[in-house]
Amino acid sequence: MNVKLVRLAQNEYATMGHLLSAENELLGVTLELPWKDNQHGVSCIPVGIYECRRAIHHPDSPKHYPVWRLEGVPNRDDVDIHIGNTVKDTQGCILVGSAYAPDHAIAASVAAFNRLMLLTADVDQLTLAISEAWAA
Repeated sequence: MNVKLVRLAQNEYATMGHLLSAENELLGVTLELPWKDNQHGVSCIPVGIYECRRAIHHPDSPKHYPVWRLEGVPNRDDVDIHIGNTVKDTQGCILVGSAYAPDHAIAASVAAFNRLMLLTADVDQLTLAISEAWAA
């Protein structure tokens, strides 16, 4: 299964985008940290194509599981797509929500994430293509 994350805007606090199906159906809005040279825990990840695997358990972060875990992120590990509402929740990961909220946040993250997991229930692997609309 292929999905796309199109980053639409970025400022000093956050990166906002859309998570889309291969058919360009909106699966949710996304929230990430701004670009800070791919630094672990403080930066969004580089544009690229990543394989994602369903991760069921991680003892250091049980509140975020299950998640989609990105593989092959340069110089990074433990990069996930997970539930969260503010950039403080990202820790360098990708948050998915139903809509944008004030103050660099997203709303209804649990609902959007559960919808994503339901739509991908029959697969254990995704290919995620991350691009930036302003670079097109």
